[in-house]
Amino acid sequence: MNIDNSLNERRHEVDALRVLVLLLLVSFHSMIGFSPFAKMIGIPQNDELLTWITIPMSLLSKWRIPILFVISGMAIWFSLMHMSAKEVLIHRLRRIAGPLMLGWFVMVPLSGYTGSSFFSKPYQYEPDEGYLWFLINILVYIALLTPLAAHVASDRGQCVRQSIEAGWSKGYIPLAALVLFSAESLLVDPNLYVVYFNGIHRWLIGFLCFFLGLCCAIGGSSFRKFVLRFRYIFLALAFTFWLGSYLHKSFYGESVPSILIGMQSLLSIGAVLGLATARLNKTTPFFQYARATVFPVYILHIPIQFILSYMLFPLALPATLKLILLITGILLLSVAIYEFVLKRVYIVGMLFGITKKE
Repeated sequence: MNIDNSLNERRHEVDALRVLVLLLLVSFHSMIGFSPFAKMIGIPQNDELLTWITIPMSLLSKWRIPILFVISGMAIWFSLMHMSAKEVLIHRLRRIAGPLMLGWFVMVPLSGYTGSSFFSKPYQYEPDEGYLWFLINILVYIALLTPLAAHVASDRGQCVRQSIEAGWSKGYIPLAALVLFSAESLLVDPNLYVVYFNGIHRWLIGFLCFFLGLCCAIGGSSFRKFVLRFRYIFLALAFTFWLGSYLHKSFYGESVPSILIGMQSLLSIGAVLGLATARLNKTTPFFQYARATVFPVYILHIPIQFILSYMLFPLALPATLKLILLITGILLLSVAIYEFVLKRVYIVGMLFGITKKE
């Protein structure tokens, strides 16, 4: 392959962003227990709710899942820089299939049992994808797009690579992304845009983001120059969209049209990618450790959240303190299990996506 050396460099900001997004998701799920809709979706709910959490939850909800697909698409390209398409497919299958099966048959039912106990309801064992639903999407996108990406990475794909780089330099790819995100919103018109795990919306928005991530990685320095140049503009526009939609929902009790939420989602992704490129392309001891740890922590966090909620919520403590204790407890227990069980018992570690000695 005759590829620009800059494309072969490890992009530390992508690793760091993956860590931060998964940790934000852990916090987001913890906050649900202090929101009005927790009980409706079977998550243990504290008696005292926290009204202020609607702000961070609303800020995160528009881009928390789409950016995971973007990062996954970027990761496929970087993997192809040192692995064949077949090796990438096998590696990702080993990395994802174990956690998905573990979650489906053990973690999600265990959470369901704890939730039923919390609400004093009868429990029935029901395997389900639950909070790991997005792993199915990622496996499908990897199977579909890895062969195409491998072709683009080969000598025969040089023209495509140059076209994608030019597309970032001239703004064609961001414009196309805006059109496609808007079209998806108009055609599907989901009842709740931010409920990403339902219906055709789940598959289309996931595919668009995964493919966009692939184009980001292929774009190399052209992509990075673009997001660095416009990151603050994207941030300002995304915040303006969010503030408008938040105030609209507060005053009128209804969401703004899905197309506006889709545009906010894309602008937020652009801002986050730009800020990460500017600040996070460096190694630190924290990110070096968290890079290997965060996926097992994410797999563990929901059952631990349910168990800790069962123990914490009946206590006579301020709700904000309970939230802090809940998030801290989830992270500490998850890391302890990773360190003392998953890293030491190879077969168990494989079920959590650990494919080699960390």
